[in-house]
Amino acid sequence: MFNSDNKKATDQEMARLLELSTDPEFLSQLDSFKENKAAEIKAEYKDKITALENEIQNIHAELNAKLSALGVNVVKAPKRRSSKNTSRRTKEETQELLSKVKDLVAQHPGITAGEITEQINETASPLLSRLKSEGHVKPTGKGRGTTWNLA
Repeated sequence: MFNSDNKKATDQEMARLLELSTDPEFLSQLDSFKENKAAEIKAEYKDKITALENEIQNIHAELNAKLSALGVNVVKAPKRRSSKNTSRRTKEETQELLSKVKDLVAQHPGITAGEITEQINETASPLLSRLKSEGHVKPTGKGRGTTWNLA
């Protein structure tokens, strides 16, 4: 459709493209083509990823067998957190945690983030940061020794 010499569309080609861009049937076919192509590419890469994961497992097994034969004991590294964690707190759960943190700071002035974390079984830092930005609490000190009080 493009002039092969200068890679620019002629006026006639541009008019045809403009005509096609307003044709609902053409747009529907184009959307269908894009969806099919995306699914095809996704499947292709999924197969490649699976093959690579299998190859990695085989290499690990072979390496562990050779190390065992040499008498080397391999300790597995701890699993990394998955970025695919889809379990998120609801707004209500977050509000409840914020309230608990605020109550703990009120009951125990000078409490640290570590102490709060132990009490609520959640990481306190993001909650304290939010309460600070909202003007409910204020930090005293810096780093690990930071204590928290009501503002």
